[in-house]
Amino acid sequence: MKRYIIDAENFCIEKQEDGSIFVKASNDTLQAPVRIKRDYLASYLDPPIPPGYQYLKGDPLTGFVIQSLDGDLEFTWVPVLALKKYGYLFDSYKIGTSSIFGIFPNRIIEPQNKPFHCDWERLYPFGDYNPYNVKILPFEEQIASVSKFGGFYISTYHIYVELIDENTKGTNWKMLKPCKRRYFSKKGLWPTIYDGNNLDVLQHMVRSLNAQNECEEISYHLPFMSEHDFMLKWISKTNNMEAAIYEDSSKIGNYSGKLLKTGTKKQYCINNIYDITGNLPEWTYEVFAHRDIWDRYYVESEYILRGGGYNEKGNIYPAACKRFSQPGLNEGVARVAMHIKV
Repeated sequence: MKRYIIDAENFCIEKQEDGSIFVKASNDTLQAPVRIKRDYLASYLDPPIPPGYQYLKGDPLTGFVIQSLDGDLEFTWVPVLALKKYGYLFDSYKIGTSSIFGIFPNRIIEPQNKPFHCDWERLYPFGDYNPYNVKILPFEEQIASVSKFGGFYISTYHIYVELIDENTKGTNWKMLKPCKRRYFSKKGLWPTIYDGNNLDVLQHMVRSLNAQNECEEISYHLPFMSEHDFMLKWISKTNNMEAAIYEDSSKIGNYSGKLLKTGTKKQYCINNIYDITGNLPEWTYEVFAHRDIWDRYYVESEYILRGGGYNEKGNIYPAACKRFSQPGLNEGVARVAMHIKV
């Protein structure tokens, strides 16, 4: 007979749907939950907490949240291997098939924003690959990470960027220091908006965030198509909201006609992720190309907008819809995913 010692002044015991036992410490000080581990528990039920972060709240199956020690960033765990039927991670990524990590047949391609081409040209979604470079190293590295840990982290809120001017009043222009940037994934902030006319700033944001990161074991990136698709599938399956994700998102996102700060309304929080649609659509990384009659490919866009905005309709722009980046026509916000090195 095994005995378990729980080192916590106060705790509560919850029984999960799979029969496992989850023990949460409820001390006043913030600390990781205390779990009884059993051999049959998959890795996705034991999310890694990387250096520089601490447990904040939630359960691995329905929204395990970690917070940076400075309180600026919050990330939510997406348990990929909890839905093994949909997460084929091991050497099964094939272009043109649906049996791959993150691609689902009922995802929506927004028709109103397709660029005009001749009738004989067809558009092809290449997802996290492209027609010229079949393997993209960062995506392959993320597959390895998800395979080991059973899931990945995505920012709980849309990213807000604060510019900090350290120059004193009257500073000589030759002595001016460039503004520092501070990044937040936090409740109650206006999300930083990126216009489709200048999407290079998205990668600049990611590079700057990684430069600010002091931990070599983790890095951040704009979500791959696979990560965004799987986040939606996980939310859909655990909350029985297929229709709300893929058909009409009016009740789960801000389509009120007025922009809100991050995390303003609790009803727009699902599995401890806020504003998956509505408020403003979000940029993801996905390659779209068109092919002509001579089998030549032309990349149309590497950035895709997902979800709807506050001034749109949830039945036309649900959470799963996607649109091309078109200069001067689209604007969106950003969420970032975390890569934990293996």
